[in-house]
Amino acid sequence: ENGGKTSCISKKAKAGGWLMTSGEVIFNNVEEIVHFVNQAEKIRWDVDVCLGSCIVDGKSLLGVMSFGTGKKLKIVIHN
Repeated sequence: ENGGKTSCISKKAKAGGWLMTSGEVIFNNVEEIVHFVNQAEKIRWDVDVCLGSCIVDGKSLLGVMSFGTGKKLKIVIHN
């Protein structure tokens, strides 16, 4: 959690034998996006950020920034 501004990733589900962890987040500013991407780059699993039917790589600063701020995004970690 980032100062109460973003939600924690907490839901876990199995899909096709793979474990996925998902949750929702709202980035309030560019600094929060940069922090998220920096943290995502440190883990070995794939991270997706979704808005509607659009999915971007959570380790891509440009991709995540393309969604902008103030929107509820779904985060999926494929672990």
